[in-house]
Amino acid sequence: MFNKMKIKQRGVKIYVKIYVLAGIITFGLIIFSAISFSTLTRLKVNGEIYARIVKGKDLIADILPPPEYIIE
Repeated sequence: MFNKMKIKQRGVKIYVKIYVLAGIITFGLIIFSAISFSTLTRLKVNGEIYARIVKGKDLIADILPPPEYIIE
C-alpha cells in the first residue's frame, strides 16, 4: 500500500512542486496586499470610517450642552 503512494509521488518532479509552492505563496501575498490596501483606504484620514467618526462627534457636540468650567 505504501509502495504505491511512493510511486505516485515520484511521478511529480521537484521543480513542479517548487513552482506550485511559489505560485501559492505569490497568490497569498497578492490577496494579503489587496486586503491590506482596502483596509488602509477605509481607515485613512478623510476615509470612510473617519468621516463616520467625525459626524458622530459633531452630533454629540451639537446635542450636549457646553461644559461648565469651575473657574467661571
